[in-house]
Amino acid sequence: MKPKSKVPFIGVLIALPLLVSSLMYGLFTNGGFESGDFTGWTKSTFLNPGLTGTPPFTGANIVRNAGGTDQTVTVTAASPQTGDDPLLGAAATLKFPYIGTYSARVNGPITGNVSNTIKQQSVITAGDVDTFDNQVHVRFVVGPVLQNPSHSPQEQPYYYVAVKNITRGGTLLFESLNFSNQAGVPWKTANGLLYTDWQIVDIAPGSASIAIGDNIEVEITAADCSQGGHFGYIYADGFGAQLPGLAISKTESQDPVPAGASLNYTFLYRNTGTIPVDNVVVTETIPAQTTFISVSSASCAEAAGVVTCNFGTLQPGAQGTFTITVGVNSNATGTINNGNYTIAGTNFPPVLGPLVTTTVGIPINPTQVPTLDEIGLLILGALVAAVGVLLLRKSIA
Repeated sequence: MKPKSKVPFIGVLIALPLLVSSLMYGLFTNGGFESGDFTGWTKSTFLNPGLTGTPPFTGANIVRNAGGTDQTVTVTAASPQTGDDPLLGAAATLKFPYIGTYSARVNGPITGNVSNTIKQQSVITAGDVDTFDNQVHVRFVVGPVLQNPSHSPQEQPYYYVAVKNITRGGTLLFESLNFSNQAGVPWKTANGLLYTDWQIVDIAPGSASIAIGDNIEVEITAADCSQGGHFGYIYADGFGAQLPGLAISKTESQDPVPAGASLNYTFLYRNTGTIPVDNVVVTETIPAQTTFISVSSASCAEAAGVVTCNFGTLQPGAQGTFTITVGVNSNATGTINNGNYTIAGTNFPPVLGPLVTTTVGIPINPTQVPTLDEIGLLILGALVAAVGVLLLRKSIA
């Protein structure tokens, strides 16, 4: 499953916490945890005996043994993006809350193969349709913090994010399970811990999968390692249909894409907040199995596999697009994971855009499907060849 946008905000709205709350959290009850507790949410615990199967993991690989302790809490700071995780320290770029004055921390820094989960269900309304694209969106942000004991992937601490459509039989709209030090995740390190910047999750699968009146469920889970000696937890915030502030997303030009072909990524950056943001910078790390070819904007430049775009001040409601073209390596296989791109600005730390995954394969081209006439000619040719072989054998005999 590939979110297509799968949005930050800023200290700008510090003086307007009630307005922020009404703008952001309409889709979910207490979606920004601004009540200072988990009103509207269901918390649960379990013990992690290890993931089943082999990577890549999904929710089906999670084993939930009875037990565990509730380590899930709300954390607070006076202004958005100013609170320091006590274990990461002040130098880490992951700051809470994402917006408002509170964020959730699911699970905690106490070991014992403990796992914690929060869930909430909500019914989609007309107010949850984004006027930009007339699609229903489910948006929020997460920021994991994990120890890395270098166990097997099945034994590592992990985090899991899922959104389901309960109305449609629990159909998965999005899921992502990542274990500590998993390749392809843009990890950072602080005080021996692995973490990422806030990650945008933006789910908009279209009206065939989610519509007004549907009941959806969101789940956030974090787990210690299965051996019991190393912890994992995750921050979460901003659950709603909109996230005021800077936003970054992108789409690919084709999926699947053949090895050796060109692939275009079109980026959309926006300021959906209420005040200007200065010194807006977008960065894109060219994904593995590809090579940079070009970028369409004169505000962007590439160096050592990283494209940096300087867009100056972005006014409220302003937006722009640009395209990066890469070449898919001739020996590329599997999938191309492109999730290491950020948007940032003055008083707005970097936030990661939604992951885009592209399968390396041969696209189905409808123009290459034989017509009935072509199929008939093929059959006729085969029959003629078969008759010719029979006549040849008869003449030899």
